[in-house]
Amino acid sequence: MSDREILRQASDNSDDWSDETWAAWGRLADQAHGHESGPALMTTDRKTRDLSGVNLIKIASRSGVDFFLQAQQPDGTWEEASSFINDLTEAEKRLARRRETRPEVTWRIVQRTTTVTLAVAEAGESK
Repeated sequence: MSDREILRQASDNSDDWSDETWAAWGRLADQAHGHESGPALMTTDRKTRDLSGVNLIKIASRSGVDFFLQAQQPDGTWEEASSFINDLTEAEKRLARRRETRPEVTWRIVQRTTTVTLAVAEAGESK
């Protein structure tokens, strides 16, 4: 699936975006700004790059807590079974509905905490 298709299918609320959607957005933004290979400090593979030689200036930080449902599979693994929900009470209601409509499945609520920090390198520095 192309990056453009991924973004077309994404929610209007970027708080609901998956890592794949953010990666697609980043690649398209890079192309639009003439950085075909991606910006020096951006990573999309969830690995931390070594930035020890770069003086970063924090410009923003945001944390969020979301909840989602998981269903236990026959092999014992857990699979995501809902979109992200910002409100625990709403997640509990959704869990109750799922348990009522599909009692043969084992369900649980999972909490996801995400912290995003934006930082820029001081002028003249790149890696």
